[in-house]
Amino acid sequence: MTREYTNKFLEGMEEGLINPKRLAESLMGYMSEQEVENFARAEGYLEHEEEEDEEEEDDDSSGDGTVEGEPE
Repeated sequence: MTREYTNKFLEGMEEGLINPKRLAESLMGYMSEQEVENFARAEGYLEHEEEEDEEEEDDDSSGDGTVEGEPE
């Protein structure tokens, strides 16, 4: 199967006829939020956020069952 329209978009971007930022915005607007999330996770675009979330979880735990900032 050829990627006729994919190739047209890629050629248009290479030739400066299509603005890549505008194309990305249009595609994300066309996709559902779930599709955008699935794409981002599959392609590794959210890896930095997942690492930050893990670091925050580590920072929130003092190891004694209490959470920082809460009265004991």
